[in-house]
Amino acid sequence: MRYLLASLFLLIVAMALAGCAALPQPETPEQALARHTAICQQAGIGESTPEFRLCLLLQQTNERLDAVERRLSWIEQDVRFPPPYYGRYWW
Repeated sequence: MRYLLASLFLLIVAMALAGCAALPQPETPEQALARHTAICQQAGIGESTPEFRLCLLLQQTNERLDAVERRLSWIEQDVRFPPPYYGRYWW
């Protein structure tokens, strides 16, 4: 029994470490700016124009809105599936 628990523990630790290694690295602000710049340049907007700055601002705003929508979807999912009801009190 002891050998089984030890091997199960090692398996869980190995799976957790493998899962952590597979996570993507977060994007740095410089990489995000380069990606936004490339998107605006592909749209045909020159870099020294006010429209270019507006395009960069819109890209950042869209990313923030996407993050808010993802969080709201998780909140809605929690509300949609409430915990089970155990009577008048939860204890």
